Amino acid sequence: MGALVGAALVTGVLGAVAFATVTVYQNPFAHRGDVRELKKQGGKACMREFSRRHHRLVVIAKRAPKNCPLRLPVAGDQARPNHVIKVEAKISKDTAKSVRRRAYVAVSLRVGGKTGYELRIFPKRGRFELRRKPGGAGFPDKGRSGAIRGIGKTNTLRLQTFGRRIVAGVNGRQLASMPDGSGRIKGRRVQIALGNRGDSKKNTKAGFDSLMVAVPDP
Repeated sequence: MGALVGAALVTGVLGAVAFATVTVYQNPFAHRGDVRELKKQGGKACMREFSRRHHRLVVIAKRAPKNCPLRLPVAGDQARPNHVIKVEAKISKDTAKSVRRRAYVAVSLRVGGKTGYELRIFPKRGRFELRRKPGGAGFPDKGRSGAIRGIGKTNTLRLQTFGRRIVAGVNGRQLASMPDGSGRIKGRRVQIALGNRGDSKKNTKAGFDSLMVAVPDP
């Protein structure tokens, strides 16, 4: 089952920057109890399920526009914590073709009080957004990347908030690196999400696997 981990040492490499980190939480979603560790934040239109066949977390948005975040059972013990989150995610082919274009998977750090950082990946369009709430100079940072895999394919999302630099990547490739000295972003929580910006009553479905959260090695 998912657990807090205090001894696993990994090295996070993204672009040309490497940091030694210690894993503090990991969840393979191997059992139903692993899925229950993540708490729904998006209301009745968001469903959270365990796939017994594939051993993964499944999230369903029953309409759009909708954002379906799930809160992890890990948070910083101080404001503006240094974290890195990594998760495997994909928009399922069960998602209706008419709503795939605006569907996204996301990871968020320093969430709290309507503030935080979020990396969104749009598999159908091969696009990404690095967002901040509240907004500011340089945010959102948007673009397209050939590293982003399409519908039904797994993308490994990675977001890092170490000090005053926010680094986002997918499948081992850096997408954005933003300096940010805003003192307003003081949240401590960590989240993953499925969302869709479209306007539809059709379902958007995604699967998540191999979730990990780490902190800098002291």
